[in-house]
Amino acid sequence: MEKLAGSVRFQDGIFRYTWLMRASGRIALVLMLGLMFEGQLRGQNLVPNPSFEDYVDCPDNPAQIERALEWRQVQGTPEYFNICSSDAWASVPTNRLGHQFPHTGVGYAGLIIYSDSDWFDPPELLREVMGIALTEPLVVGFPVTVSFWVAPAAFGMVGTRVKWTTSGIGAKFSMQPVQLQVPQPAMNDAVVHMSSSPLDTAGWTLISGTYVPDSAYNCLLIGNFISDSLLSIDNIDPFGTYGVAYTYVDEVCVSSVSGFCSIEQGVQERGSELEWAIGPNPVVGSTRVHFDEPLVEQMKLELFDISGRAVASWSVPKGTSETEIHFDRISSGQYLLECRSIRGATRLLRATLVKQ
Repeated sequence: MEKLAGSVRFQDGIFRYTWLMRASGRIALVLMLGLMFEGQLRGQNLVPNPSFEDYVDCPDNPAQIERALEWRQVQGTPEYFNICSSDAWASVPTNRLGHQFPHTGVGYAGLIIYSDSDWFDPPELLREVMGIALTEPLVVGFPVTVSFWVAPAAFGMVGTRVKWTTSGIGAKFSMQPVQLQVPQPAMNDAVVHMSSSPLDTAGWTLISGTYVPDSAYNCLLIGNFISDSLLSIDNIDPFGTYGVAYTYVDEVCVSSVSGFCSIEQGVQERGSELEWAIGPNPVVGSTRVHFDEPLVEQMKLELFDISGRAVASWSVPKGTSETEIHFDRISSGQYLLECRSIRGATRLLRATLVKQ
C-alpha cells in the first residue's frame, strides 16, 4: 500500500483523512472508516440490541423475552418474536396474538399492558414489564431522548384473541438490577408514555420524548406504569375473548445525542388515512364497498367468522374506488371484514358485517 500525500485530523467525533492511496489502499481505507463510523453510531444508542435482532436461542414458546440478548423479564412473562421461529407463540409475522411485521429487522417483543381479570387486586398486577441494562449510566442534568415503536396486537388465534387496546404503554428508568420482581401497582411514573389507545394494528406508532435525569440511572424498563383509572381503554376486536391489551414493541432508543433517536411532537402514527363505507349492512345477497379515494395499490378483502376463521376473500385492483362483494354462499351470522394491502403491513381497515 503506497500513500501519496495527506494528513489526518479529528473533527465531529470522526477521524477525517485527506490523503489519497492507490487502488488497493483506497479499499482498505474505506473499510476502516466504515467500521469506525458504525461503531460511533452504535455507541450513540445506550440500549444494546434495540431491535431484538440478536438472540441466545430462537424463541419457540411464550414467555421467552430473555432469549433476546440483554433483555430481561421484570414483571410477568413478556414474549419474544422472531422470524427464525416456526412456533405459533413466537413466529413473525403471524403468531398467536396477531399479525405484525417488524418495524425494523426480523424481531420484536410483546407484553400485556392491561387486564380486565379479577384474579389479582388490583388487576394492574397482571401487567408485564421488560427491562434492559444501559451500556452506560445516564448523566444527571443532561437530557436524553427516549423512543420506541409499538403496535397493538389483535385478531389472533382462538383463545388469544385480544379484546382491548389502551393508552399507557411507556418507559421509565431504574437503578435496580434488571431482574424478576414482585408485581407492583402502577405508580404513574413513566418518563414517556402513550396518551391515547392505538387502533391501527397494521402500522407502528412512535412513542418519544425528552427526559432530564435526576439520578445516574443505568436500566430502562418498558411497560404500562399508568393507573387503570387514568387509561383510555377501547375494544379493538368485537369478537375478542382474551381480556387483555397486548402490545408489540420494537426499535428502542435512548440517546443523549440530539436527533439520533426518532422523535416527533407527541405521538406519530404510521399508516394511511384511507377511509371506507360499506352498505347495505346487514347484507342479504351482496354489499358495496366504497373507498374515499382510488386505491393507490392492490388490496385484499377478507371475511372472518366469529371464531377467527377466514371464510372468503376478494382481490381489489389498484385504482378502484368502489367494488361489490357477494355473500350468496355465506351463512347467516356476524362477520368481520378486513381490507389489507397485499404487502401485508401498510393499509388496514376493518368493519363488522351481519349476513341475514
